[in-house]
Amino acid sequence: MADPTIKGSPTVANFWAGIIIAVTAIIALVWIIPEFVSGANDSSKNLTPGFMPRVAAWCMLILGALVALDAWRVLAGKTTAIAEESEENEDLSFGRTEIVNTMIVLIGSAIYVLGLSLLGFVLPSTILLIFLIYLTGYRHKRSLVIIAITFPLSLELLLWHILKVPLPQFPLVNF
Repeated sequence: MADPTIKGSPTVANFWAGIIIAVTAIIALVWIIPEFVSGANDSSKNLTPGFMPRVAAWCMLILGALVALDAWRVLAGKTTAIAEESEENEDLSFGRTEIVNTMIVLIGSAIYVLGLSLLGFVLPSTILLIFLIYLTGYRHKRSLVIIAITFPLSLELLLWHILKVPLPQFPLVNF
Protein backbone atom coordinates (compact mmCIF):
# COMPACT_ATOMS: atom_id res chain seq x y z
CA MET A 1 0.00 0.00 0.00
CA ALA A 2 1.30 3.43 -0.92
CA ASP A 3 1.95 5.96 1.82
CA PRO A 4 -0.85 8.56 1.54
CA THR A 5 1.21 11.18 3.36
CA ILE A 6 4.10 11.31 0.91
CA LYS A 7 5.16 14.72 -0.31
CA GLY A 8 2.81 15.96 -3.02
CA SER A 9 -0.11 13.76 -1.99
CA PRO A 10 -3.35 15.73 -1.76
CA THR A 11 -4.88 13.40 0.86
CA VAL A 12 -3.95 15.45 3.94
CA ALA A 13 -4.94 18.68 2.19
CA ASN A 14 -8.27 17.11 1.16
CA PHE A 15 -8.94 16.05 4.74
CA TRP A 16 -8.36 19.52 6.15
CA ALA A 17 -10.17 21.23 3.29
CA GLY A 18 -13.23 19.05 3.93
CA ILE A 19 -13.11 19.78 7.67
CA ILE A 20 -12.77 23.55 7.10
CA ILE A 21 -15.65 23.61 4.59
CA ALA A 22 -17.90 21.58 6.91
CA VAL A 23 -17.11 23.78 9.93
CA THR A 24 -17.71 26.92 7.85
CA ALA A 25 -21.10 25.52 6.80
CA ILE A 26 -22.05 24.79 10.41
CA ILE A 27 -21.10 28.34 11.43
CA ALA A 28 -23.22 29.68 8.56
CA LEU A 29 -26.22 27.53 9.52
CA VAL A 30 -26.23 28.26 13.24
CA TRP A 31 -24.95 31.83 13.38
CA ILE A 32 -24.37 33.80 10.15
CA ILE A 33 -27.62 33.06 8.29
CA PRO A 34 -30.02 33.43 11.25
CA GLU A 35 -28.22 36.50 12.55
CA PHE A 36 -27.31 38.47 9.43
CA VAL A 37 -29.77 37.50 6.66
CA SER A 38 -32.79 39.73 7.14
CA GLY A 39 -36.02 37.76 7.03
CA ALA A 40 -34.22 34.40 7.26
CA ASN A 41 -36.21 33.41 10.35
CA ASP A 42 -39.61 34.24 8.83
CA SER A 43 -41.97 31.40 9.70
CA SER A 44 -44.42 32.08 6.88
CA LYS A 45 -44.83 29.62 4.02
CA ASN A 46 -43.25 32.06 1.55
CA LEU A 47 -39.76 31.66 0.13
CA THR A 48 -37.58 33.59 2.57
CA PRO A 49 -34.26 35.30 1.84
CA GLY A 50 -32.56 32.68 4.00
CA PHE A 51 -33.68 29.71 1.87
CA MET A 52 -30.92 29.67 -0.75
CA PRO A 53 -28.11 30.46 1.73
CA ARG A 54 -29.31 27.52 3.84
CA VAL A 55 -29.38 25.24 0.78
CA ALA A 56 -25.83 26.33 -0.09
CA ALA A 57 -24.65 25.81 3.52
CA TRP A 58 -26.18 22.33 3.68
CA CYS A 59 -24.50 21.44 0.38
CA MET A 60 -21.18 22.71 1.77
CA LEU A 61 -21.66 20.67 4.94
CA ILE A 62 -22.50 17.43 3.14
CA LEU A 63 -19.82 17.73 0.46
CA GLY A 64 -17.14 18.90 2.91
CA ALA A 65 -17.91 15.99 5.23
CA LEU A 66 -17.75 13.54 2.31
CA VAL A 67 -14.36 14.88 1.18
CA ALA A 68 -13.00 14.71 4.75
CA LEU A 69 -14.40 11.21 5.27
CA ASP A 70 -12.88 9.94 2.03
CA ALA A 71 -9.47 11.41 2.91
CA TRP A 72 -9.71 10.05 6.47
CA ARG A 73 -10.35 6.54 5.12
CA VAL A 74 -7.14 6.78 3.10
CA LEU A 75 -5.15 8.20 6.03
CA ALA A 76 -6.48 5.49 8.36
CA GLY A 77 -5.39 2.80 5.91
CA LYS A 78 -8.92 1.60 5.11
CA THR A 79 -8.48 2.31 1.38
CA THR A 80 -5.55 3.14 -0.84
CA ALA A 81 -4.93 6.57 -2.26
CA ILE A 82 -5.73 6.96 -5.92
CA ALA A 83 -2.89 8.47 -7.87
CA GLU A 84 -4.18 11.75 -9.25
CA GLU A 85 -2.77 12.71 -12.60
CA SER A 86 -3.52 15.41 -15.07
CA GLU A 87 -4.48 14.49 -18.63
CA GLU A 88 -1.66 16.75 -19.80
CA ASN A 89 0.83 15.10 -17.37
CA GLU A 90 0.99 18.26 -15.28
CA ASP A 91 1.94 18.11 -11.63
CA LEU A 92 -1.23 18.37 -9.54
CA SER A 93 -0.30 20.35 -6.47
CA PHE A 94 -1.25 23.44 -4.52
CA GLY A 95 1.62 25.85 -4.85
CA ARG A 96 2.41 29.50 -5.35
CA THR A 97 0.33 29.90 -8.51
CA GLU A 98 -2.76 28.48 -6.81
CA ILE A 99 -2.28 30.71 -3.78
CA VAL A 100 -1.97 33.79 -6.03
CA ASN A 101 -5.10 32.75 -7.96
CA THR A 102 -6.96 32.21 -4.69
CA MET A 103 -5.98 35.68 -3.48
CA ILE A 104 -7.14 37.20 -6.80
CA VAL A 105 -10.52 35.44 -6.40
CA LEU A 106 -10.82 36.62 -2.78
CA ILE A 107 -10.01 40.24 -3.67
CA GLY A 108 -12.32 40.12 -6.70
CA SER A 109 -15.11 38.69 -4.53
CA ALA A 110 -14.66 41.46 -1.97
CA ILE A 111 -14.79 44.10 -4.71
CA TYR A 112 -17.94 42.47 -6.13
CA VAL A 113 -19.66 42.44 -2.72
CA LEU A 114 -18.67 46.09 -2.18
CA GLY A 115 -20.06 46.85 -5.66
CA LEU A 116 -23.32 45.11 -4.72
CA SER A 117 -23.78 47.40 -1.74
CA LEU A 118 -22.81 50.56 -3.64
CA LEU A 119 -24.22 49.92 -7.13
CA GLY A 120 -26.95 47.31 -6.68
CA PHE A 121 -27.11 43.90 -8.33
CA VAL A 122 -27.25 44.49 -12.09
CA LEU A 123 -24.20 46.69 -12.76
CA PRO A 124 -21.58 44.77 -10.69
CA SER A 125 -22.92 41.44 -11.97
CA THR A 126 -22.68 42.64 -15.57
CA ILE A 127 -19.10 43.82 -15.06
CA LEU A 128 -18.18 40.56 -13.33
CA LEU A 129 -19.70 38.46 -16.12
CA ILE A 130 -17.90 40.42 -18.83
CA PHE A 131 -14.62 39.93 -16.97
CA LEU A 132 -15.17 36.21 -16.31
CA ILE A 133 -16.42 35.37 -19.80
CA TYR A 134 -13.48 37.21 -21.33
CA LEU A 135 -11.03 35.38 -19.04
CA THR A 136 -12.40 32.02 -20.14
CA GLY A 137 -11.29 32.83 -23.67
CA TYR A 138 -14.54 33.86 -25.31
CA ARG A 139 -13.70 36.82 -27.54
CA HIS A 140 -16.87 37.53 -29.57
CA LYS A 141 -17.50 40.95 -28.03
CA ARG A 142 -21.10 41.51 -29.15
CA SER A 143 -22.28 38.15 -27.75
CA LEU A 144 -20.23 38.67 -24.61
CA VAL A 145 -21.90 42.00 -23.86
CA ILE A 146 -25.39 40.70 -24.70
CA ILE A 147 -24.97 37.70 -22.39
CA ALA A 148 -23.42 39.77 -19.60
CA ILE A 149 -26.26 42.30 -19.67
CA THR A 150 -29.17 39.90 -20.31
CA PHE A 151 -28.36 37.36 -17.59
CA PRO A 152 -28.29 39.74 -14.57
CA LEU A 153 -31.38 41.60 -15.83
CA SER A 154 -33.27 38.32 -16.33
CA LEU A 155 -32.16 37.04 -12.94
CA GLU A 156 -33.23 40.27 -11.27
CA LEU A 157 -36.65 40.12 -12.94
CA LEU A 158 -37.06 36.49 -11.93
CA LEU A 159 -36.00 37.00 -8.33
CA TRP A 160 -37.50 40.43 -7.70
CA HIS A 161 -40.82 40.25 -9.54
CA ILE A 162 -41.68 36.54 -9.66
CA LEU A 163 -40.10 35.03 -6.54
CA LYS A 164 -40.32 38.27 -4.52
CA VAL A 165 -36.71 37.97 -3.28
CA PRO A 166 -35.21 41.45 -2.80
CA LEU A 167 -31.83 42.14 -4.41
CA PRO A 168 -29.50 45.07 -3.75
CA GLN A 169 -30.68 48.08 -5.75
CA PHE A 170 -28.74 50.94 -7.28
CA PRO A 171 -29.07 53.68 -4.64
CA LEU A 172 -29.74 56.52 -7.09
CA VAL A 173 -32.21 54.82 -9.46
CA ASN A 174 -34.83 52.22 -8.60
CA PHE A 175 -35.15 49.87 -11.58
